[in-house]
Amino acid sequence: MFFGRFGKQHLFDDGYDPGPFSSIILAQRHTTWKEFRVIKNMWVWYPEQQAELAKKIDDFFSGGQKTIYIHYDRAANQKDPE
Repeated sequence: MFFGRFGKQHLFDDGYDPGPFSSIILAQRHTTWKEFRVIKNMWVWYPEQQAELAKKIDDFFSGGQKTIYIHYDRAANQKDPE
């Protein structure tokens, strides 16, 4: 796994877009170097759901504990029309 000058000790800001095609982008901000780097993007297609996406995130961090801040698309607040 490559983090370069960034590392697992830095917080992650993540962009999450739910739906039939759910995706998440893992990024890190480093204020000293004034950089914001996208580290990894992941996605799942229907019939896979959020549980499978969460498993991919867990696998990426090798099962270690990590705090991430998720910024989600406002569409996640919508109710399913079914």
